[in-house]
Amino acid sequence: MGCGSSQSQVDSVDQTTGLSTKDRQIVQSSWKRGYQQWESKLGYDFFDRLFKNYPKSKTFFKSFHNLSAEELAGSAQLKAHVIVFGTSVNNLIDNLGNADTLVTLLHKITESHVIRGIDVADFEAAFQELAGFLVESQKLTKQQVESWTKVINVSIKVIGDH
Repeated sequence: MGCGSSQSQVDSVDQTTGLSTKDRQIVQSSWKRGYQQWESKLGYDFFDRLFKNYPKSKTFFKSFHNLSAEELAGSAQLKAHVIVFGTSVNNLIDNLGNADTLVTLLHKITESHVIRGIDVADFEAAFQELAGFLVESQKLTKQQVESWTKVINVSIKVIGDH
């Protein structure tokens, strides 16, 4: 009886997010690996990729949108955003098992960005770049990519519905 109970718990799906316990665990463990290097390297690499692949995103940063790649690398403003972005993603990932908190966090992020002209398409582009970046930098497996895709889709839906 105990085995059946723990098996159903392992495979349980959150009714609000549609994420299974397994998906949450996969995303949390793969993020944790990368987050350890976020502020020292990976965060900068991510923003470099984002700005190259989605140049519009750089225009949202008034304090450094005109800086060259070389100037940007030493920018305190970029460092601050690397930290804020990484912390925000970390908070989202930490709360994948708490739908109410996850939705609230996504709403707060949306509200703080919409006043800067950032819309759901911009969020979607940033999340897709993050997913692509994680696939490359963390060598994600097919199962990890599928779990990350579910998390991104839930996040975009919550943002778009807000």
